[in-house]
Amino acid sequence: MPDIMKEFVDRQEGYAGQVRKFFLGKRVLCCDESGAYQKPFIALRMFKEVFEEGKRYRILDISTLPVFTPADLEYSAEVPFCDEDYDSTVSGLRSIDLAAGDDESLTVIRNGLTVADVRTASEFEIDSEGTALFWALELDYALNRVSIDMSPNAGIHYLMNLGTVAIYKDLHGEWDRMLRMAKQIWRSGLQPNLQDPQALVAKLGGSQHGQLGFGF
Repeated sequence: MPDIMKEFVDRQEGYAGQVRKFFLGKRVLCCDESGAYQKPFIALRMFKEVFEEGKRYRILDISTLPVFTPADLEYSAEVPFCDEDYDSTVSGLRSIDLAAGDDESLTVIRNGLTVADVRTASEFEIDSEGTALFWALELDYALNRVSIDMSPNAGIHYLMNLGTVAIYKDLHGEWDRMLRMAKQIWRSGLQPNLQDPQALVAKLGGSQHGQLGFGF
């Protein structure tokens, strides 16, 4: 292939890669924002490994996943869930990093709870321009700043503080509850057991079969 054609092809492939990366980037951020029950920025880390470093993952064989029948799910167990830090000031929708630096912007919601004054919108939203800027300027720093052994909330707070993510305007309380749950799951080491009800109950100290309920 002539050099001029090779250069043209390389440029076209590079442009296509940038466009694909841009559109996939928002979806990857959505994965890391959905529930905070995984390790922080795990989707970003895996996407970077595959897209930029050429790493490949073996697709999980679904036959290895546990199978539960209706009978397996018909059990009850009431187990302790919350520890003494569950209601901590910075356990929910407040960033411990900003609190430590006395750099918080706070708001009081209807139930009297003080939470971070994060960006809001008419629905959950990931800003397109913010995603592009994050990917170009913040990604490597963010992955170094937020280590994989930190609380799963760390990645969410990072993006909220940047304004890249907006939550629905009336859901501050729900996000606070969700983040407290996620942080408690992380503190209790429950992440590996979330797909196995019996293992989850055993981990929390329960043994009686029945409807699973948490003691708050």
